[in-house]
Amino acid sequence: MSGDLSGQTAVVTGASSGIGFGVASALAEEGANVAFWSRSTERLRAAVESLPDQSATRTLCHEVDVRNRTQVEAAAEEAFQRLGAVDLLVNAAGTAGPAGLDWQVDPDAWWECVETSVRGSFLCARAVLPVMLREGVGRIVDVVSVTGTGAFPLIGATSVAKTALIRHVENLAAATEGTGVLAFALHPGTVKTKLLESYRSDARMAAFLDSLPTEAYAEPRAVGRVVLRIARGELDALSGRFVDATSDLDGAVAALATGPEDVLTLRLRSPGTSTAEA
Repeated sequence: MSGDLSGQTAVVTGASSGIGFGVASALAEEGANVAFWSRSTERLRAAVESLPDQSATRTLCHEVDVRNRTQVEAAAEEAFQRLGAVDLLVNAAGTAGPAGLDWQVDPDAWWECVETSVRGSFLCARAVLPVMLREGVGRIVDVVSVTGTGAFPLIGATSVAKTALIRHVENLAAATEGTGVLAFALHPGTVKTKLLESYRSDARMAAFLDSLPTEAYAEPRAVGRVVLRIARGELDALSGRFVDATSDLDGAVAALATGPEDVLTLRLRSPGTSTAEA
């Protein structure tokens, strides 16, 4: 599948700014019908108003707290009615979570981070999956992070949340195998968002961010380009896996033909196995 995305309908959460907006706007500009979901109606409207006119006509704004089942289901139903069956769901909503060691941070902020990512992605997927399964086609993208692949004690809530999302994607892909519904765990790279900058509240995290070279940062629009490839079906072979937007994705697809079946998935390493070998 190539070319524009006319006829496809996408739902993007966290779409009023940052990565979510970069993804949603890229989809709209390529011809997709896009439902922009966010907790802030004001920011949503401002975001959509910044789109080219021809893109804004194919969009729908809905104020949604993805942790709220009633709100998610109502927004999904409105998307079905006004835009059509949802072909693509991008779960980009999230909160930064507190920066600091577990015994130093606000437990409510810690839980809000985990709940927004994990419960939110679960509820949104649950709302669109029946339609995707009925139509025999659909792609679900959870925005994850390298913090879900190892220990990151200064941002523990984010690490826990992203680890859960990676496994969520693996479970979805396994549960929907053979149905035409696919799932992807997309790592966008290090993107300079308000969420990332909030980690500067901890001096150790601020020092780490200041140590990163300029070239270490990715642009939200670059993430959008990878989602366009997913929407077009170009990366279907990576369903159920950790997709690094900053890596050679064509090489990753090619490697699946000869590599182990569990490549780019969360798994335990055997004793004595190096990280490189795993």
